[in-house]
Amino acid sequence: MQSLGEMPNSFAAMGMITLPIAPWASKEYKSNITGLANSEDAITFQKQSLVNESAGMIASLQAQIKSSKIQLNNYNNNILPAYFNSYKMSLIGYEQNTEDLYVVLDGLKMYWMATIDSFDQLYKLLKLQTEYEKELEIR
Repeated sequence: MQSLGEMPNSFAAMGMITLPIAPWASKEYKSNITGLANSEDAITFQKQSLVNESAGMIASLQAQIKSSKIQLNNYNNNILPAYFNSYKMSLIGYEQNTEDLYVVLDGLKMYWMATIDSFDQLYKLLKLQTEYEKELEIR
């Protein structure tokens, strides 16, 4: 800033101000407000979409857990006892010299394979339960 004339303590200041009184300025403000409202609606719809997706995932996991529990129960109550009884019968037949050793070993192999399948089914059930609990925590 420069001093004015003979008076060293007097200064001149210049400034600029804009007043949005033109009609196109109000239209811009209205369109900005409309755009922000649309953005807010979009965020709300995204939030609702995530909630729906999470609820669908939880319902799907519940159905898978129920199915897995039924399968595991079926293994423990029906399949494993049937294979074990088959093995015992072939072993009794082998002891009485009416069965071959390969039949006994095959029965034992089938029993152990069914037991391993049962453990695999238990692993899948536990994995589904951890995914279910993780989804509940996120929600």
